[in-house]
Amino acid sequence: MSGEAGNGGLGGRATGEAGDQTARRPEAGGNGRGKANPGRCVVGAVRRWAQERAEARREQVLAAAEECFRDHGFHSTSMSQICKCAQMSPGHVYHYFENKEDIIRAIVQLDMEDTLDLIREQENWGGDLLEAMLISVDQGVERMSDPAKAAITLEVISEAAHNPRVAEMVRKIDEQFRRELVQLLRRGRGARGLGTDESDLAARVEVMSAIFGGLAMRAVSNPKSDLSVLTRVVRDTLDHISSS
Repeated sequence: MSGEAGNGGLGGRATGEAGDQTARRPEAGGNGRGKANPGRCVVGAVRRWAQERAEARREQVLAAAEECFRDHGFHSTSMSQICKCAQMSPGHVYHYFENKEDIIRAIVQLDMEDTLDLIREQENWGGDLLEAMLISVDQGVERMSDPAKAAITLEVISEAAHNPRVAEMVRKIDEQFRRELVQLLRRGRGARGLGTDESDLAARVEVMSAIFGGLAMRAVSNPKSDLSVLTRVVRDTLDHISSS
């Protein structure tokens, strides 16, 4: 800190010819505001560090949970196994997640956000929104065709099929995802002067979701599929669905 900025503190430089030790008063009307506040900066930095650390810990638990779910299945995986895989104490894990169902909720929520982020990233570049959605298809197909990713997706769907609580959380997140995708599709089609009937848009989004959901099943059934050709066909299909 420069001497001028630090004059208001205990170590402030003496002012006046006589060298008195009186701290310099703030400028008239300023009340000391607008100047650097080291204390506030430190607090802000600590908060950011705490948030980043908490987020890193959450991701650490989720990564461990996904590994356990893939290796042992949802039902056969215990919270103690997740703690061990994450190399964290039960107290730390339970600080972030109440139970396995809470972990599933976070996995599904993050998956939805990642998918929407792919589209938004392209949209932020400007230009045609439908084209931006198609550009993001490549990464979407790659993600959903990854056998490891597919295993988690199918594990969640399987659990939702006979666990009402998991089914409810999956449906709520899916509803949010479809609602946002409908909004993107409406804007993109509207910009091109295409129809934006609500039921029609909902049906188009449902088919688009079915395609990507089906890729997870195909990744398990046919993991040797030619991904480059598959991506091209999916892109052409979605182009027709979104802009026909």
